[in-house]
Amino acid sequence: MELSLWQTRSAEYSRGLSIGNRTNSSIEVIINTPSTDDFTPATDIQYNWYKDINNDGIANGTLEATTNDTSYTFTGLDQNITYEFYATALDTSGNESAPSDIVSSTVGIDAPAPNEVGV
Repeated sequence: MELSLWQTRSAEYSRGLSIGNRTNSSIEVIINTPSTDDFTPATDIQYNWYKDINNDGIANGTLEATTNDTSYTFTGLDQNITYEFYATALDTSGNESAPSDIVSSTVGIDAPAPNEVGV
């Protein structure tokens, strides 16, 4: 049995992540350009949200959540630690895209301005 293109092609990865609201223990990450593919309606695409503290610009973080939303708030973060964030997209067949661009930010009272451009 041959697999159709629908079953073998993953959603295009998301680009243009940015940092939204921050508190002393949370950071919101927003996808500015949501993923698409030729077969999956945008409302059916899910996103895997990853967090990393290695700050190496490599997408090797820990999966935090899977949602249908184009933004996610990471909670329970430690103050004055810089975190890297990225997302992948999942189509209805479960195919996962390549990682998005990586953005970084620090939580805390004196946290620096967020990095609005991917690494």
